[in-house]
Amino acid sequence: PIKVRQDLEGGWAALQEAARRVGKAAADAKMPVDVPQYVASFRPELMELLSAWARGARFADLLRSTDIFEGSLVRVVRREEELLRQLVGAARAIGEEALASKFESGITKIKRDIIFAASLYL
Repeated sequence: PIKVRQDLEGGWAALQEAARRVGKAAADAKMPVDVPQYVASFRPELMELLSAWARGARFADLLRSTDIFEGSLVRVVRREEELLRQLVGAARAIGEEALASKFESGITKIKRDIIFAASLYL
């Protein structure tokens, strides 16, 4: 099994359980899915980097700590911000303002610096 940093274990376990439920629902709907393989397709390697970015780490420091291409890291952070924006809208649609505020707080923490620059050619 993949070792996840202790403070991220709860989130990783919740993600795996959600993936199991989605995989089982797909299988129950007669969709061709191998549930264990589907669950295994989720990889936690970028969780630690995204967590560090949200806590204010510098982009250059993140790149020095991994062998992941900088474009891949930029794409992950931007996709996370897009997901959080969609979750804000969904939370508001069902009247969950407190939850929407939490998602907005996440957006504020990750939407910064070079990753969200309008152009890298300034």
